[in-house]
Amino acid sequence: MSFRGKHRRGIRALAVTTVSGVVGSMVGVAGVMAAGVGNAETASLTLDYECPFPLIGVQQVEVEITANIPGEITVGEQSPRFDIDTVSTAPPEATEGLNLVGASTIEGEALAESYVDAPEATLDLEVPANIPVQDVPDEGELIVEAFGEAPSLTFSEPGDAQIGVGDLLLEMTPRDENGELTGLGTFESDCVQLPDQDNILAEIEILPDEPPEVPVVGDHSFEVAQDEVLSVEAPGVLEGASPEDVDLTAQVESGPSAGSVDVAADGSFTYEPEEGFSGEDAFSYSASYEVDGQQVVSEPGSVTVEVVEAEPEPEPGLEVGFDLMGETYINAADSMAPLSGGVDARVDLESGDVEADLELDRTFTSFRVLWILPASAHIDFEQVGATTGTFQDGRLETTSEMFVSLPRVSVFGFPISSGDSCRTVESTQVQLASDGDFSPQQGGALSGDYTLPDFENCGPLTRLVNHYASGPGNTIDLELSARSSG
Repeated sequence: MSFRGKHRRGIRALAVTTVSGVVGSMVGVAGVMAAGVGNAETASLTLDYECPFPLIGVQQVEVEITANIPGEITVGEQSPRFDIDTVSTAPPEATEGLNLVGASTIEGEALAESYVDAPEATLDLEVPANIPVQDVPDEGELIVEAFGEAPSLTFSEPGDAQIGVGDLLLEMTPRDENGELTGLGTFESDCVQLPDQDNILAEIEILPDEPPEVPVVGDHSFEVAQDEVLSVEAPGVLEGASPEDVDLTAQVESGPSAGSVDVAADGSFTYEPEEGFSGEDAFSYSASYEVDGQQVVSEPGSVTVEVVEAEPEPEPGLEVGFDLMGETYINAADSMAPLSGGVDARVDLESGDVEADLELDRTFTSFRVLWILPASAHIDFEQVGATTGTFQDGRLETTSEMFVSLPRVSVFGFPISSGDSCRTVESTQVQLASDGDFSPQQGGALSGDYTLPDFENCGPLTRLVNHYASGPGNTIDLELSARSSG
């Protein structure tokens, strides 16, 4: 093989290296797509060029281009600079040729022609590129990486745009192991893209510059007692407001007519009605956030406050009758029994002492023996003494003592115990407390638990009765309502 032939293969290797670097700079124009969205996809394009070089004449070079390019950008948004990677692979003969001219490294610069075909215009760009110093291998394929960067661009009209790749101008320098120029020196080459190739690297959708989303707020209703202050924590009036991904600020639009209101930026607020006022009051508010130094403000929302008239102070001593309804859970039998009856109560509103006469009607429960046999029992309650308790700050607590009897117990429809003598060996205490605010005039809900002592005098199957009746874990829930005076 002659020296001239090897020399030509070395020049051809330079051509491959040079095209890789300059196309990297050229497709860097795709950086115009990098703003506005984060849904980048990998774009890939392979192009063929004819490049004239010293000694070996015109050579065809193939370059593969890859870049992460978003498919969307918004009108008016400035794109950042965008890095592009290119890789060129030359055959082993290219490596051999470079070695024969004494090249240890290769480097260079390039100028890439490219264009952006956008709705408003077609922009031609010349993008410079730098091919960093790269080692020439001793043998095998010559693989060269190159890097380019695009300028920042901004689109002014929505629509579709294309990024295209054009011709190249190369300036390349091979150097020996001492960093000195080889016999080739530094040379230039005008590379022409071969015809009939798809040179579109990417297509972009340019989105219209939509105005910022106007906040939307809702209407709210609250209730407060007469002469009391209503305090609502954040998000307060901003509960349910949109958009949720911005920092909304609340402000009063028009104040209430029968009180005063203080609305904080985070939506929390306090409302204080005028002294003695009761009825409905209202105020309006809006929400806003800042975009580019301008406030985007919602349409007003309304807040209605119902000021509830205070109940008149009751007399210190109060006698009241209640009807009761509820249920009790018998733990041993895992069964429920409905409850009904009445209470005649005497409440000392100064001391909070309560005394009452409790009457519970006979009730009935069904359960199963050995998980199979249907069973039932009638239940009577015999109060021992008066029910006592306390009423403080709206909470009622009571203690009742009673015997429990089972006048009839049946299994599979057959009575196994009957008569009033089947009852607990001792009385049990039932302690009840109101679940929430209890009104001495209107009533309320009570709940508690109790333990059923063993039963006696229930016939030969008393042990069976105790197995399904006595023990702890029993609960009771009652609802007391004021008895009609009529």
